[in-house]
Amino acid sequence: MAGPGVYLEMVLWRRHDFFGTPIEVKGCHDHMAQQLALRGAQLILLTQQPQSDPFLVDYIEDIRTATNNELIHAEQVDLSSLHSIRVFATKWVDNAPPRRLDMVVLCANTMTPRFGRADLTQDNIESNWGINYLANFHLLGILSPALRAQPPDRDVRIIMGTCSSYIGGEIHALKDTRSPLPPGKQYGSSKLALMTFAQAYQKHLDAYQRPDKQANNARVVLVDPGLTRTPGMRRWLSMGSLWGLLLFLITWPIWWLTLKSPEMGAQSFLYAAMEADLGRGAGGKFIKECRERGFLKKEIRDEHVAKTLWELSDKQIEALEKEGAVRRAREEKDGKGDEEKGASEDLKEKGESQAPKSNGAKLLVAPAGTRTTAQADQYTKGSLSRDQLSPSPFTQFHTWFTHARDSGVSLPESVCFSTASLPSGKVSSRYVYLKELDEKGFVIYSNWEHSRKAADVKSNPYASLAFWWKDVERQVRVEGRVERLSDKESQVYYDLRARGSRIGAWASRQSQVLEEDAGGREILEGWVREVEERFEGKEKIPVPAFWGGLRVVPEMVEFWQGRESRLHDRFRYLRDEKEGHEWKIERLSP
Repeated sequence: MAGPGVYLEMVLWRRHDFFGTPIEVKGCHDHMAQQLALRGAQLILLTQQPQSDPFLVDYIEDIRTATNNELIHAEQVDLSSLHSIRVFATKWVDNAPPRRLDMVVLCANTMTPRFGRADLTQDNIESNWGINYLANFHLLGILSPALRAQPPDRDVRIIMGTCSSYIGGEIHALKDTRSPLPPGKQYGSSKLALMTFAQAYQKHLDAYQRPDKQANNARVVLVDPGLTRTPGMRRWLSMGSLWGLLLFLITWPIWWLTLKSPEMGAQSFLYAAMEADLGRGAGGKFIKECRERGFLKKEIRDEHVAKTLWELSDKQIEALEKEGAVRRAREEKDGKGDEEKGASEDLKEKGESQAPKSNGAKLLVAPAGTRTTAQADQYTKGSLSRDQLSPSPFTQFHTWFTHARDSGVSLPESVCFSTASLPSGKVSSRYVYLKELDEKGFVIYSNWEHSRKAADVKSNPYASLAFWWKDVERQVRVEGRVERLSDKESQVYYDLRARGSRIGAWASRQSQVLEEDAGGREILEGWVREVEERFEGKEKIPVPAFWGGLRVVPEMVEFWQGRESRLHDRFRYLRDEKEGHEWKIERLSP
């Protein structure tokens, strides 16, 4: 596994803000990342820093240069925010076909030193509990469908970093509070909670019955790198004080002799990632000094303790996410109010009225956002010629989509889906997500009984798609006939969705009027509660008969590249019925 040339996609949690420095790059996890990159692995590093952070940019470039591997990327995820974790994980899971995921390495850490001040996460919970344990519980809970959906021939591993501090931890009497861990034992107890969860999560994976009837191929491995000369160890030995740091520097030769180097500490992680024997048999093994070890705390394998911990974690996350959603909505509302107030004051200062004038003056003048000129921006980022096009529009679309995604286009899968009702001919449009592209066409998923688009396609089985990728100045238009996917095909994608999204598909009567006088939002939430009660305790939820995939089978696909002076490059693919459904390519006038 992970040998030269082997494709491996990995989520690597960076050490989380031990010193407040821009990014820690001296731990054993850094050495592990470099060693895997040298073996050809594709790495996705999840960092607290934004991707534009200059320290992070330099770090990524350094790894790419040192390993001659360009498949190293970073994505921002803040472990102190449950919302940030959900945004990333849901985006990963909500993808069809499933993204390849061979390994998840959880090596995040934070620790309150003896004389340090306890920190709180963005959700106002104690940081050892929130970052060392609850963040990992939340991430893996959402990623579970993606891990279980990996093909049976893959060896999928979830590696969790821990340490010997777990021996002094206590999790028997956890309370549903902002700081549930026992005082003075927060760090060790958070590690004990993580290890207990790891065993329960392995059972959760093993209990899943795959549609292909194959055995579970995802295994959890716990790793203790041992006592290592890392920034985290330095912080623990110095006890978070300047006097402690001074004492640490004075006694440095002792620590240099007795503690392992980061490179040596990384060996247990690399063993967990690449040892073939760990890809066979039962999961949930504990590795220390590159050898399998037993647990020194019986709570780790106690099913009652694990169940209590899981239920407490679920309850806390649900409450904290609801609280966070209310807080974000309030902040957004307050922000919009301030913006509207500021805009109103600006208009008044300029003597301009907010209300439309009665003399027929225009309410909007394009281009928006400028009062000095009526000239729109020019398109200068590319050109398109016939020899650049693939014979197949599907291959050409895949090439353009990949380029848009890699160029930083936000949500390149967003597409305007337009339908028309017959006999009226009235057109309606809405934005949806493209979920699949195959040799037959473009696939989206939605409600096909209650919605406006459902009524349209029942009367008129034709539709169009329009993609707009501003950052690369490109458009793609698709026109064709629509066809429903089978329930079996739809179930495959449906199983990948977050549980809340699956419940929502059952609950919503899409586009049905919710009378505010009769309760409005409360009616919808009542429907959701009914469905949750119906499927309570059930992991497998069947796809609703009225919900599923719709494929647009193209008869025409147009590729549009913006050019200066509105003299755009346009090429259209048309099915040539005379040539056995081959594609004919034509250049169109802009």
